[in-house]
Amino acid sequence: MSGALPIAPAVRHVAFDTETTGFSGARVVELAAVEFDPASGDALARFHTYLDPQGTPVEAGALSVHGLSDAFLRGQPRFADVADAFVGFVAGARLYAHNAPFDRRMLDAELARIERPGLGEHVAGIVCTLALANRGLAHLPKKKLDDLCDHFAVDRSARTLHGALIDCELLARVAVRMGATTAGVAKTARRTPSAPREQVDPDGRVGWRAGGPWLGDEREALVAAWRRGETVPGLVARHGRTARAIVMQLQRLGEIDDSAAESLLAAAGGGGLPRW
Repeated sequence: MSGALPIAPAVRHVAFDTETTGFSGARVVELAAVEFDPASGDALARFHTYLDPQGTPVEAGALSVHGLSDAFLRGQPRFADVADAFVGFVAGARLYAHNAPFDRRMLDAELARIERPGLGEHVAGIVCTLALANRGLAHLPKKKLDDLCDHFAVDRSARTLHGALIDCELLARVAVRMGATTAGVAKTARRTPSAPREQVDPDGRVGWRAGGPWLGDEREALVAAWRRGETVPGLVARHGRTARAIVMQLQRLGEIDDSAAESLLAAAGGGGLPRW
């Protein structure tokens, strides 16, 4: 009809997830993305591949999480082999991940290795369902994907180990039930996720609840070093903090999830997670 306004294409909703060789300096060993119906959570299309980490060994802690051994991964496609297909699958979509900063950091590092723009340059937005749960489901003592599945009565009986594809399919159903696919929530989720309230100590310095006062410059330096692949012992030496304080701060800033924090604290002899 003459003069009619063009109809804007509907936004595609895609859950994505990675499994990695470990934490600091890790490589992605499994990558999945599932386009889903934003009303039902039903899968509409899937992307899934295992990846050869090209000489980076799988850490024992990561192996216990996903079960992907060095022998199994050897000879799988390289990230460079699948990058175009993955970017094409997610291009223009609104992405969802549980602890999105971690998965985004892993993928941005892989994209940087092949001199490609970061994930955010290809998509309409990235929603962190963990950040949404921290804000909207504060009454839940734990907010891992399993916990949200149980809370929203999403059947997770087929999930024995972490796996990128099944985690995407579960997350899609959780995202719908928690209202993450609505426009208002998705817009809110584009802000920095899961940031705790700042407080001022008696000396007037602004800091965080975890680990005493952390000034803004120190937080930025911590995140920058972590994203460059610095280890926890290296961060301890850099900041003059305990391993526990470093791990707690990374967790509060959304750089690592609960599982990663537990493993890092155990490796550092720091015990279990604190109660916030």
